[in-house]
Amino acid sequence: MSTDHARGASTGCEEAWRDGPDAFTSALVDSMQTGVAAFDGSGRLVLANSSLRTLYQLPAEEATTLETLGQLIRESLTYPDGSGMPPVEHPMERALRGETVERVEVRITVPEGLPRYAEATARPIRTPDGRTLGAVTSFRDITARLRADRFRECELRVARALAGATSVADVGSALARAVASAMSWPHAQLWLIDEVADVMRLAGHWDAPGRSLDAVTPPTIARGWGVAGIVWDTGEPMWIPDVLRTDQVPTSDFPSRARRIAADGVRAVVCVPVRDGHAVLGVLTGIADHREADGSKLMVQLSTIANQFGHFLSRLRADELAHELARTRDDFFTMVGQELRTPLASIVRTVEELATADPGLQAVGRDAASVGAVLDDLLDLTALEGGAGGLEVRAVDLAVLVSTAIDDLGEASGVLVHRALPAHLLVQGDDRRLRHVVDTVLGNGVRYTPEGGDVYVGLRHDPGVAELTVVDSGIGVPPGARRRSQRVRDTGVGLSLTRAVVRAHGGAIDVTYGDHSGATVVVRLPISGPTG
Repeated sequence: MSTDHARGASTGCEEAWRDGPDAFTSALVDSMQTGVAAFDGSGRLVLANSSLRTLYQLPAEEATTLETLGQLIRESLTYPDGSGMPPVEHPMERALRGETVERVEVRITVPEGLPRYAEATARPIRTPDGRTLGAVTSFRDITARLRADRFRECELRVARALAGATSVADVGSALARAVASAMSWPHAQLWLIDEVADVMRLAGHWDAPGRSLDAVTPPTIARGWGVAGIVWDTGEPMWIPDVLRTDQVPTSDFPSRARRIAADGVRAVVCVPVRDGHAVLGVLTGIADHREADGSKLMVQLSTIANQFGHFLSRLRADELAHELARTRDDFFTMVGQELRTPLASIVRTVEELATADPGLQAVGRDAASVGAVLDDLLDLTALEGGAGGLEVRAVDLAVLVSTAIDDLGEASGVLVHRALPAHLLVQGDDRRLRHVVDTVLGNGVRYTPEGGDVYVGLRHDPGVAELTVVDSGIGVPPGARRRSQRVRDTGVGLSLTRAVVRAHGGAIDVTYGDHSGATVVVRLPISGPTG
């Protein structure tokens, strides 16, 4: 207790003593920072101090009668895990039976309020001859301490999960569950930005058993839409302590949506950005079924977890970049060793024979053309990677382009190509380079599929994005060997150029392998074409 508080309490007690012993006792109890409740022999609440009302998140003034508060105390107490506590086990009931109860942990649940945790101590009030007149129970609030302990455990669980993860899919839902459990929230969501479509997508979530927000959770979130969209747009955390309050409205359409989510048990929302340095990569959201009064502290705590995940994403992207650079280097050396050395050697031998064998001129021409094609690709790749590729952007019917590429394959490959294409799908892009992308991805699938096998080609329109998928039935790659084995199927300058073309269009390309057979290549391109 501070000096000023003690001085004020002392003055109040002195004044109360002048008014009589009962007033003195009441003022003394009311000055205590521990919640105190006194019951008479029949179990009726006869005294409750202001700290108890604060613990129960009630107004300090006598707006709630002792009878109502006494009933609330009996109905609100549970075991710390939330399971029901039989009335005979309540600390005050045990004290009324003559027991002394020392520091029993209880959970206090009040309507629409934050669950509180307290250490309850109860003792009987006896007459000099030993008769029990009533009982007094004190409640020491330990909510902040327990929440801090759970949060530290949450940090450890998240750190362990991130340490062993190799992708967002490995850790997204586990992170959401750890956060929700630590904060006693029924829901938590992790949203990550899809830079191609310029929207956020759900990367992981957790719902308490029997609870679901599927009906009110959109598939994507646009910049500036809703609380999470505003956090993405501003890069600042946001706390809505009570979604039904009209004085905290982030957007004009929020009140109507707030009523909908409140019907599903949502009462408070805390959102923080996931960052990589200054760049916002996503949003971590905690969703409570009660009003949250400790928003500032929650935002700091949640930001700590978000920063952990942001560092993980940064490390993951750095690893992917390093792997890509290493693979490009290996591809270059392989290309030099295999695709240039042999033609050049053949040219040299042919030139040596020119004096005596005129037909050798044909070989010179073939080899020179081969070297020229590889050099063209290399120059194109260098230009694109250096930002000087000079894309000739126009409207391209990607559906027609893919269909033509399949037709040009013919039946010589011995592989059956299945297509699922729309009649038309217009994108803005460089048709010559997009044809190279399709030829490379399709050709790769056919090349690694054994004769008589199947290759499936699909093209669909996702909002703002064209998505091309090629699935082959070639050799698979066991999970433990995938990082090493990617270079086996990605050698040559062709796929490196393909990746560069897709990136130059503002798109992304992803390759996944089956355990026993096949690979899936997904190319995603923005409908609106490259930016800048």
